[in-house]
Amino acid sequence: MQTFTFKSDNRLLETRGFAKIYHVCEDIGKKGIFDDFIKLREFSLKPGMGFLPQLHRSVDIITIPLKGIIEQNNDLGNKLIAQNGEYCFLSTGSGVMHYEFNKSYDENLHCLEIEIKRKASEKNSPKNTILKLEERSNTLLQINNRYATGLEQYSIYKGTSEKGKAFTHQLQHYENTVILYVIKGDLLINESTHLKSKDTFASRYTEALTITCTKKSDFILIELPLQNLQQKTA
Repeated sequence: MQTFTFKSDNRLLETRGFAKIYHVCEDIGKKGIFDDFIKLREFSLKPGMGFLPQLHRSVDIITIPLKGIIEQNNDLGNKLIAQNGEYCFLSTGSGVMHYEFNKSYDENLHCLEIEIKRKASEKNSPKNTILKLEERSNTLLQINNRYATGLEQYSIYKGTSEKGKAFTHQLQHYENTVILYVIKGDLLINESTHLKSKDTFASRYTEALTITCTKKSDFILIELPLQNLQQKTA
């Protein structure tokens, strides 16, 4: 099994005055992991503030509100509003201009964002929708329904658990890559790797992953057929 761990204090912090963005990255100055096939970032926006419109092509972007209410607008004419338990899904196709905005004028907005690259030659139509998930404790729930991409298929799960609960995630294929991001809490992976809030873990060449919550925990698990995972340790 190949594995690596990114600790929370090794994330790259980008500040913009009205926003803070924490990138999970391999090297300072590089804001992606796995050669930019997938990017993970957690951001906060001050009350009433938002990002400038930005153009993305051939990517899927899943934005997960952790605290507050987000408004996502794009040049397809969509305006989506989401809060905890809801997820903004944007598949950009040949190109979509979009921006995010903090709907609150009283509190900061905190979100986790997952960006997954598609093949540039793939002719998928742009899509923007809200995915809703019933929050249930001690359960690993699938957010999406295995969207096909240039990486073939990927799946994203949300885990919420009380202290002492253990999960076993069976991978669809032995060579798939599984990535786990701890939103909050304290976990043990395969009874050996200890993760705390904001830590990231990934592995390949394994049939299953056992996740034991040593504290009340929330986490995101991503499985995708990524073939270039390099072995790294914390």
